[in-house]
Amino acid sequence: MPIRTRDGSRKDIDDHINSLKEDLAHFKQDVVGLLQSMVEAGKNTGTEVAHQAQREAAHRVQELRKGLERTRDRGKEALESTQHTIEHHPLAAVLTAIGAGFLFGRFFRS
Repeated sequence: MPIRTRDGSRKDIDDHINSLKEDLAHFKQDVVGLLQSMVEAGKNTGTEVAHQAQREAAHRVQELRKGLERTRDRGKEALESTQHTIEHHPLAAVLTAIGAGFLFGRFFRS
């Protein structure tokens, strides 16, 4: 069914509706493509964040292991030093142990 526009030209209503349908179909494809791109970008961003967190956690674990090794080494050194002192000064070590035991006993009794 032909209609007249303001400028006087004739258009077919069906052609106009079909043109609108095509435009809407293109718009729908664009929106779907945009949403797919956004989802993919979100996945990539999420994956990158996960990888960054994983690297950070691995770094922290490595630092904790180094600290544990240093602490263990210091403990070994302190134990060896104590053993050396006891071997070279047994009487002083025994008297120190008796004094410490006496103080702990007095402290916990009250």
